[in-house]
Amino acid sequence: MRRKSPRLLRPCRQVIKEVPNLAAAHYYLGVAQMYDQKPRMAKAAFDTAIKLWPQFPAAYMALLKLHMQEQAFFGGH
Repeated sequence: MRRKSPRLLRPCRQVIKEVPNLAAAHYYLGVAQMYDQKPRMAKAAFDTAIKLWPQFPAAYMALLKLHMQEQAFFGGH
């Protein structure tokens, strides 16, 4: 079952529109996209968050979680 998170997507997009350099908004957008099963979009959002704030540990953890899910799905190492 696919989970939709429009309640979080809309506010994140609005904040990013108003304050594009806010790393936390990109991070939370990525979290919403993960729950919406959009891993490529989530990765891009986390990458942007890290670019804006290179010491953002939660964004790195989220990227790790995405990578682990991908490995489990594809059976990679």
